[in-house]
Amino acid sequence: GSSSPAGQISSLCIDGDLSDAERLQDLASVSDIITVDNDENIDANELLILQGKGHKIRPSADAITLIQDLYKQKIHLRESICMITRCYPIQVASALQDCLASADELGYPFVIKSRYLTPERCFTIQNESEIPAIVKTLTLLVKTDDEERQSGGGEDGIGEEGEDEGGGGDEVEDDGDDDDDEEENDFYAE
Repeated sequence: GSSSPAGQISSLCIDGDLSDAERLQDLASVSDIITVDNDENIDANELLILQGKGHKIRPSADAITLIQDLYKQKIHLRESICMITRCYPIQVASALQDCLASADELGYPFVIKSRYLTPERCFTIQNESEIPAIVKTLTLLVKTDDEERQSGGGEDGIGEEGEDEGGGGDEVEDDGDDDDDEEENDFYAE
């Protein structure tokens, strides 16, 4: 803001939150290039809109979208032939089946994570008996998020602190899902 060190010496200061579309548009209208260094706090969709209008965004809005979506990152890295752990989408509508299928592929324990930058939404599943409770939690999280989006609210921080994931893996495997399913899953297993 205007009381910050940069705001005190600048002839122009735009006060606002990084998620405020109007303030981002104001910034774009007076800038040759918008640089982003804290990508988790900015709405990548708004940056995509600005980029589509010809504004220069660095890193690109596409890169920020990828950075913010952990599942898309994994898929991108796997398609780039990077050796990463296997991951599988978890769709809430079929979460029980998806978790059981993930357990068959990954073994126990495995981790379910939020696709988006919410570290408190990480669940370690030690055995099959834990899956129904986790499915119920995932369903409630998505329902709460949907209600908040409809009411204009933000993240509520509901979630459980995950346990340490343990070792990694270097196997690369295609999960067989097409990219059109990506938008339906808020979680993934690895």
